[in-house]
Amino acid sequence: MIHNAAKMKPTAVEVHNNYTIAIDYDGSGNMIYVGKANLGSSKADGVWSIRKFVYDGSNNLTDIQWANGDGAFNNIWNNRVSISYS
Repeated sequence: MIHNAAKMKPTAVEVHNNYTIAIDYDGSGNMIYVGKANLGSSKADGVWSIRKFVYDGSNNLTDIQWANGDGAFNNIWNNRVSISYS
């Protein structure tokens, strides 16, 4: 499912267990992307571990996928929409 970035809510950022957590939502209010990086990390740096949440047509969560198929801290948050997930 591809979501129109123009309809997404602003990205939320919080601090949890010494990590910065970034969250992005689709136009329906579903959490789509969650990223985690060390405190003080820039969203433009390749230091993020990113998950993508996939929903069915009824907005039921059906899958959680990792950027590039792994949980490595080597992704750029700002590029989350164009990254391959599995």
